Amino acid sequence: MLIVQDISLTWTKETRGAAFAKKRATFPMAYPCPKIFFENKSAVVIPVHFVQEKHGIVSRKEHLKQVLQKSLTEKGVPQAEICKIIPKQLFLFGNLQSFSSVQEISLQNVSFAFEENKLQVCFFWNRQTSGKPFRRGHNKDWCNVNSLFYQQDCVNETAFCLQPEQYGRIVWNERKTDVDTGGWYYLFHIYNIFLTKKSFCPQNIFEKNKPDFVYQQLADLF
Repeated sequence: MLIVQDISLTWTKETRGAAFAKKRATFPMAYPCPKIFFENKSAVVIPVHFVQEKHGIVSRKEHLKQVLQKSLTEKGVPQAEICKIIPKQLFLFGNLQSFSSVQEISLQNVSFAFEENKLQVCFFWNRQTSGKPFRRGHNKDWCNVNSLFYQQDCVNETAFCLQPEQYGRIVWNERKTDVDTGGWYYLFHIYNIFLTKKSFCPQNIFEKNKPDFVYQQLADLF
């Protein structure tokens, strides 16, 4: 059974300064998990997303709620109607995702594959979906004609291999461009990954233990 805690923190130019960076430096690397029982599923992904605003760090769900409230109010939608619209828009946001196999998991910049009793966790940089700055480096599939990364000048490597009851962490960042405004925004990502043979997940599995492996791809986000 595979448990992935997908954590992210988003900020913009408005919160790039030293005071905001100091606050980001205290951002937790792990959070509590919901109660999970692996009945009829092989993997789960737990999204835990945040946005840094001028007054502090809030959940992305709360941030979207504020954005929707402001947008609908400016459009003249009555408050009673807004109270009906917002819950519908946010109903599925941030829910736990379950999968029947690890190959079904679709997470940015990582892939999973079993090799005998080990789970191979790979990190790659995709020109189409990854942000800036571009990461170059070792590409394990440079000579593999069947790979999407055949002769691609990009990072594509094994971050670590997990055996049952081991815990790995991937930490990376990126800068992206908002398709609507053209402005830059920034993302700090953490993937906490735990492989287990047990049928349930302790809620503090990522908080109480140190990772057995840590892989980082951190760059200056100018």
